[in-house]
Amino acid sequence: MSPFDAPLDLADDVAAAFDPPSWAREAGSPLRLPDGPRVTTAWLAEHLGHADLRILDVRGREAAGGKGVRRVGRFDDYRAGHVPGARFLDWSRCLIPAVLSRADAPTPEDLLRERLAGLGVGPAHAVVLYDDTFGIYAARGRFVLEGLGFADVRVLDGGWSALRAEGR
Repeated sequence: MSPFDAPLDLADDVAAAFDPPSWAREAGSPLRLPDGPRVTTAWLAEHLGHADLRILDVRGREAAGGKGVRRVGRFDDYRAGHVPGARFLDWSRCLIPAVLSRADAPTPEDLLRERLAGLGVGPAHAVVLYDDTFGIYAARGRFVLEGLGFADVRVLDGGWSALRAEGR
């Protein structure tokens, strides 16, 4: 089984590895987000470890499937390198949910809220998303999170590519 076919519970194992780091700042210092939809790599580097900040890696790739091309998460890339403290959120399993067939099943929104809570991410946190596709999927993630009531969501300007180009 490839990491792209792994059950959602695999993300729980990953999230467990990200207890608040010892170098995290105390919640007492307020986190000030810049105006607008983006943050720079310099801003992110300066605020890494802030108690109120959550970072979501939403990198993915196109994969051929039974119904054409679809977007799947890149857990292998995440394991190979990611922003310190970032949590991996698989697009194909969380942000683009399949149509539910049972009327008594949880809604896609409830499933996403549950997944985010399992990653330690809630509406009270400031959230920065990044991807490796010029912000396309990070921006979609921002839209989805704002629809769930998250007020402070930003996209990392330049995403993973900008971080790598700057050697961060």
